[in-house]
Amino acid sequence: MQEKICFRCLWAEGFRSAKQSGFQTRFTEDVAVERVSNPLYFAVQRRTMARVKLNLPEHFEFSTEIPVRISDINYGGHLGNDAVLSLIHEARLRFFKKYGFTELDIAGVGLVLTDAVIVYKSEGFHGDILQIEVTRDDFNKYGCDFFYRLTNKDTGNEIAVAKTGIVFFDREKKKVAEMPEKFRILGG
Repeated sequence: MQEKICFRCLWAEGFRSAKQSGFQTRFTEDVAVERVSNPLYFAVQRRTMARVKLNLPEHFEFSTEIPVRISDINYGGHLGNDAVLSLIHEARLRFFKKYGFTELDIAGVGLVLTDAVIVYKSEGFHGDILQIEVTRDDFNKYGCDFFYRLTNKDTGNEIAVAKTGIVFFDREKKKVAEMPEKFRILGG
C-alpha cells in the first residue's frame, strides 16, 4: 500500500529526520518513506515484516541450566544469536546423555540437523543462568523436531524459544536411517 503524505504530516507523525531537500528513505517499524517529485510530499509505503511463529508443546521432557558465558555476548552487549544455537545444542547433548546416547550413537545411528528456528523474546547477559527446557515432537519415520524454551532462572523472563529438526543418519551407509525405537519410547 502506498500513499502520498504531506511533509508536515510526517513531521507530526514523528518522522523528524525527513528533510525538505534531496531523496531520502527512512524506515520505522513498518513504514518506508521516500521523497516524491513535490518537495513537500513523501510517498509512504506501509510494510509488514514476515514473523516466524513457533508453537511450543505444553510439556517438556528435560530441563538443564547453563550460564551465559562471556563468549556468548555479542558487540551489542547481550546474548548473541549464534550463541543461542550453541546453547540449545549443548542442552540437546545433555538430553541425549541423560538417556545414555550421543549425537553420533543413538541406538546405532547418528543424527543430522535439518533446520533451525529461533524466536527471540528478550535479552540475556553475561552471568545469567538460563534454564533450557527440551522436548521432542512431530515424529516421523526418519526424525523429529526438538523444541526448546530458554528462560532466565532468576527473573523468569523468557529469552528465546527454538526448534531444530533432525533426521537419523547411518554414517557407514551414508544415508538417512529410520528412527530407532529406543529413541522413540524415551521416558515412556
